[in-house]
Amino acid sequence: MKKIVLLGCFLLVSFYAKMAFAQDWNQVIKAVANDRAPNDHFGTSVAISGDWAIVGAYAEDEDASGGNTLTSAGSAYIFERDAGGNWTQ
Repeated sequence: MKKIVLLGCFLLVSFYAKMAFAQDWNQVIKAVANDRAPNDHFGTSVAISGDWAIVGAYAEDEDASGGNTLTSAGSAYIFERDAGGNWTQ
């Protein structure tokens, strides 16, 4: 069970695609918050629907403007995939 949980956490931080007929996984893109900081726990929760992804960081410490500290207030980051397959926040 621990292996499944660890694998799930690993996959939440980066988007991966499995190549057809291949045995290996290749990283396609690494999704990071534009205001990332250590211990924000970015990627703890992820939901993807079509061309949209929302990624949680439950321990994010700053408000939306980045000017006020709110200890472990948390944040949600929304990413959109464009026609070229690139994810942008």
